[in-house]
Amino acid sequence: IPIKSFLSFLNSFIKSFFKKNDKNKNLSIEEWAINNFGYFLYKNFFKPYTEQFWKISTEKLSHRVIPASKKLDFAKTLKHLFINKYLEISKREPGSLNLVQRESLPTFYPKKGFGEIAKKIQSKIIDNKGKVNLNETVELVNCLKNGKFNIQTSKQNYDADVLISTLPLDTFVKSISPLNKNKDIINSSQKLNYLALKILYIIVKKKDVLGCQYCYFINRPYNRVSNLNLFSNEITDNEKNALSIEISCHKNSEIWNSTDEEIYKLCKENLVKDNLILDEDILEWKVISVPNVYPIYQINYENHLDKVENELNKIQNFYSLGRLGKFYYGDIDQMIRFGFDISKKIN
Repeated sequence: IPIKSFLSFLNSFIKSFFKKNDKNKNLSIEEWAINNFGYFLYKNFFKPYTEQFWKISTEKLSHRVIPASKKLDFAKTLKHLFINKYLEISKREPGSLNLVQRESLPTFYPKKGFGEIAKKIQSKIIDNKGKVNLNETVELVNCLKNGKFNIQTSKQNYDADVLISTLPLDTFVKSISPLNKNKDIINSSQKLNYLALKILYIIVKKKDVLGCQYCYFINRPYNRVSNLNLFSNEITDNEKNALSIEISCHKNSEIWNSTDEEIYKLCKENLVKDNLILDEDILEWKVISVPNVYPIYQINYENHLDKVENELNKIQNFYSLGRLGKFYYGDIDQMIRFGFDISKKIN
C-alpha cells in the first residue's frame, strides 16, 4: 500500500507540471485529493470516508471541508511526519498550523468533560451580575433605527445594544427583520446547510475499549467512536467507561427520523460484531440528536456565504459567531478564540 500510494502520488505530481491550475478555483474534494495525494489514496481513503461522513458525492463537495486543506499535501505530510514532528512544534501558534501539525500539539481536556467550559463561562457571567436564560427559541429579531435590537423569543422580549448570534445562518436570516424580506438573501441562506449528528452514549463495564482516545470507521453506521475515559479518568467511575458513538446524517433523513431504540440497536450490533464490546458489558445508554453541527461546503458555497455575510456586516453592533454563525468548519479552540477577539472589540 505505501508503494502504491507513493507511485500514485508521483503520477499526479508529474501531471501537475503539464496542467495549468487556477489558484482561485474552488476544487471539489475529488480534484483536490487526486492532485495532492494521488488517485490510489483518493479511491481508498478520501472518497469512501468523505462520502460516508458527509453523505454527499466528493464531486459536489468543496475541498475546504477538509480543515487547512490548502496547506496540506502528500509531500508536506511526509515532511512533517519524519522531520517537523520532532522540532519545537508545540511552541508554535496553533492558528498558523495545518491539520497534521495541529495533531502534534499537546491537548488538554476538562476533567468532567467539555460542559465544564460552558459552566465556567456561565458562572463568570453571573458573578458579573449577568443572566443566562436557557430553553428559549428566537422567533424574531428587529433591527431598530437607533442601532439597537428587540429580540422576541418563545418566552419573552429583550432589548439589546449589541447582539451576538451563534445560530445557524439558514435559521437566523429568516428571523431577522428587515433582512428576512430580502428574497435573494433568504435564498442564499437556505443554500448554507449543516450536517446533523446522532450521538449514542454508552456506559460499559470495560475500562478501555479502543486502545486510543477515538477511532474513525468506514463501512459502519457510525463515523467515529470515542473512548471518553482516555480523555479524562474522571468521566466515569473506576470500573466503568463511557463511549461516544457519532452518526452523521442530514436532517429529515432515515437515520435522523430513527427512534433512539433503533439507533442503539444499530450501533450495538456492529460494536458487538467487531468484538469491541459484549452485550453484557452495557450498563446504560442515551441518544442525543443535534440538528446543526458541521457546515456543508458544497461547490460554490462561498458565493452564497459572501452574499449573506455582506448583508449581516451592514448591521451595526451585530456579530455572527461560532461554527454555525460563521459557517466555518473549525476546531473548538479556534471558535473560542473568535469569541475572545469579538469581546475585546466590543469592550
